[in-house]
Amino acid sequence: LSLTNYFEGNYLFFSLFYDSIFLQIIFTWNKS
Repeated sequence: LSLTNYFEGNYLFFSLFYDSIFLQIIFTWNKS
């Protein structure tokens, strides 16, 4: 496993992870 592939995989995972958290924060903030 090369370092670039590892970094790109982590970037994809974390971007999806933070996008879901960001959407949850927006939804809860709009409800209140």
